[in-house]
Amino acid sequence: CVGCVWCVGCVWCGVVDYLEVQQIEREIKRLELSIAQSQKEYAAKKQQIDYMTQDKANRLGASSIADAIATKTNSLKQAYDASINQTQQKIESLKQRKQQLSQNP
Repeated sequence: CVGCVWCVGCVWCGVVDYLEVQQIEREIKRLELSIAQSQKEYAAKKQQIDYMTQDKANRLGASSIADAIATKTNSLKQAYDASINQTQQKIESLKQRKQQLSQNP
């Protein structure tokens, strides 16, 4: 219910709730697609890191290729994990709001 003063489950508030639920569902789908895209980007960038050369490792100041790969992978993972976790929190919040709307009479 949108909270009109006299509301006890009026038709208007039901329609508004339905429209908001539809909007929430679209936003959840958009955010889920965003997560999938981020995961694909991460995989592509991780693959590029895996092709590290000794020259590049030296320029990064690493003692070995394995160290350079580990360092670059760790920083990449932290960046993507933070972004994905934030998006997952948004999805969870939207799901809770959707549940609240669905429980209204």
